[in-house]
Amino acid sequence: MTKGKVSAPFGVKAVAALSATRVFGDSIELVVIPWAALKALNSVLGAAGVLAIQSVPWVIIPLIAGSLIDRVGGKAAAASLALQAALLTLLALIGPPTGDVTAILTFYVLILAISALDNVTTYLPLKAIPALVGKDEGALQKANATVGIAERSARIAGYVAAAPLAVFLGLKALLLDAAALLLVTALTACLTPNVFRFTHPPLSRGDENASTREGRTPIPRFVKYLIISALFFNFAVGPWRIFLLDALKNAGSLGEVSYAVASASVPLAGIAASVLILRASGRLGRSSPPKQFVTGCLIEASFVASLTTLYLTQSPQATAFLAPALTLILGFGDPLINVSLHTVFQARVMYEVLGRVRGLFDALATATIMVSELATAYLMQYGISANLPLVYSALALLGALIGAAALNVGAMGNSRQLLRQR
Repeated sequence: MTKGKVSAPFGVKAVAALSATRVFGDSIELVVIPWAALKALNSVLGAAGVLAIQSVPWVIIPLIAGSLIDRVGGKAAAASLALQAALLTLLALIGPPTGDVTAILTFYVLILAISALDNVTTYLPLKAIPALVGKDEGALQKANATVGIAERSARIAGYVAAAPLAVFLGLKALLLDAAALLLVTALTACLTPNVFRFTHPPLSRGDENASTREGRTPIPRFVKYLIISALFFNFAVGPWRIFLLDALKNAGSLGEVSYAVASASVPLAGIAASVLILRASGRLGRSSPPKQFVTGCLIEASFVASLTTLYLTQSPQATAFLAPALTLILGFGDPLINVSLHTVFQARVMYEVLGRVRGLFDALATATIMVSELATAYLMQYGISANLPLVYSALALLGALIGAAALNVGAMGNSRQLLRQR
């Protein structure tokens, strides 16, 4: 090991630890800030406004965040963490909004800025992992699964710890603690070689030539197909919470408990699936990410068919008992899809534009979910739901098939490039 370098396993664990710390703090913010707005304004619209504002940057900012990571590198993530810490400190000092319009607007602007900065830090593993392990799909799949396990575990821990910590410490102290945690994370990561100061992984001659030829961001053909796949697939899977909430609205306290358990089941199942990916990554061949992607899509398509069919039964009690089991299916499919997508993007997209290309994909995929949630709620509001199981299941299956074709196109493109080099 050369001076100033760390081994790949240590580097991956460092990225996983940093990502887990960020997700833990983010989970606490997602719980306590909307609740603080609800209590301060005595209005559910106030809490809904916070949730909406926290979601908006995930449609707009990925394009900017990916470009920043490409151009500035890990320094952009470090600066983002430090700025988040500063804004959380300011939010803690200002306190929850009162009825004053200026205070409310200031509160929402701070939430918007914090969420936007958080989006930048999510792209750290995307660039750091291939710099640590290279472009081999097996090594990338293993590293991405490790980070996924850490993040999902931190998500559960943050959700569970948020309410007791808020009661024990108070909102102000909790936000200050979260700010200190983010600042320490940024400083620690800056001192960890190859994590924030990552370097370019070895590229093939074809990639280098493409880099010099292209004056604009080159978008591989398989990514274009994946975007089409996401439009269909995310439209079908995205509104699952809408279906579940509407089906449980008349179930009383049983519905509330069921929804909470169902929400917690998603990351729990995701941890189990990530462990399986981690164990299988050393034994499967180069085709494992596409195979796991298709498997995850088919699993989530079966979830869509089951949930929409259960919704049509109009039985709140049955939905309350079955919802946690159904969301286990959703949670199990999620890492198979997303870990495989991370791996394929890292292995097959030029490193110089990896953040920008992935940012474009994420922005369109997230926007599709938001449109789907609004469209589904509109259909439910006007009672147009008889054919939803068939339509949404077909859209999910179509998205899965297009996604499988897209990954095969990417694999064939890589094979032809290797043959040309020989």
